[in-house]
Amino acid sequence: VLDGSGSMGSAKFNRVKQVLQTFALHLPVQPDALRVGAVVMETFSHVAFNFASGDVSSDLTAQLISDIVYLPGKASATGQALDVAREELLAAGSPGRRAGVRSVVF
Repeated sequence: VLDGSGSMGSAKFNRVKQVLQTFALHLPVQPDALRVGAVVMETFSHVAFNFASGDVSSDLTAQLISDIVYLPGKASATGQALDVAREELLAAGSPGRRAGVRSVVF
């Protein structure tokens, strides 16, 4: 979950993206192992990319993070962002979601 609220500002948002890209490059992202999705938290939170976004790899995940655009919202809606993650990424039947696999949101 990335903070895309207006108080974050473009420079901080891009710095967080850079940190996440570096982190992603060190993760063992693979179709049958770890998968990554992203939600941008703002006034109206949304899924930036889901677990089924293309050929799952560390490099692609870093690129998908890089492609997230900062469109500042007016407020942080943490609860709504977590609801979006739960309903659109973690729910059974969500694109790329594998049954029986533990999920972590941060």
